[in-house]
Amino acid sequence: MTARFQFDPKRGRFTVQAFAAGMLSFLGHSPTFAVGDYAGELVLDPGPPPAARIGLTIQAGSLALVEWV
Repeated sequence: MTARFQFDPKRGRFTVQAFAAGMLSFLGHSPTFAVGDYAGELVLDPGPPPAARIGLTIQAGSLALVEWV
């Protein structure tokens, strides 16, 4: 039986961390952003082979910098 789970921004929190890469990555930072406005769904299918899908929509204007490392 397929299971579906909805993401609810009112009941959870979602953060994203970006990482610098490449030759000059030692000069870069790894900022963390809080995502305020998002919607999505996780779908789990237990059939052979087990599979999962995730769909997520993020409003870019809702990103807020929470840490700059």
